[in-house]
Amino acid sequence: MPQITDIIRPTPLFLLLIFLTGSLTGCKDHGPDEVKSSEPRMAEEKTAVREVENNGWLSNSLFGLNFETPGKLVRQDINLPKGMELHAREVHAYTFSDRAIAVNFSAIEMIGAQYDTKSGLSGAVANLVNHLGGQTERLDFGKVPGLKNAVNCFGTFTYNDSPAEVRGFCHFDPDTRYALILVAVAPGKDKKSSSKVNRIFRSLSYVPEDA
Repeated sequence: MPQITDIIRPTPLFLLLIFLTGSLTGCKDHGPDEVKSSEPRMAEEKTAVREVENNGWLSNSLFGLNFETPGKLVRQDINLPKGMELHAREVHAYTFSDRAIAVNFSAIEMIGAQYDTKSGLSGAVANLVNHLGGQTERLDFGKVPGLKNAVNCFGTFTYNDSPAEVRGFCHFDPDTRYALILVAVAPGKDKKSSSKVNRIFRSLSYVPEDA
């Protein structure tokens, strides 16, 4: 059985589930409100991770989403699953894992101009928990101040008969047509792990690159 801190490598099934649940137009609506919007700035190369070190942490900028991680993101080579090319143009995926937490970031360029962020995030979390062999116990969703097409979530699940936590964020920009999904998991009741995850989500901000 995979360890909770294994690198979360997005699989075609993972990406297909994100698409199927998120592209269909449509828990409890409350949760963290750390994500903030910012003023537009000059567009930069999307597929290159811009990093700035801050006391061992790195500040990343990808597809307009800015966030910190306690180490370097690893880019994964992912192809569109069969059938998904009818609805998406390309997908980019990045992962980070250490002995405390695991993080997965995915950016999917959709063909359509609509995406159900809550359903997409719910599907991503469910698929990840299932991949780890866990069982979701609770998953609460909240709106993101300043971002109309964004949602975040916090939840708990059982992993190897032990408590664990998951946090997530999803945003869709109808102008760029990118669905951005960030998910992190950590052992429950572990202050060091929770602190790392909290810092990641407190650091989130979105700056439209093409504005």
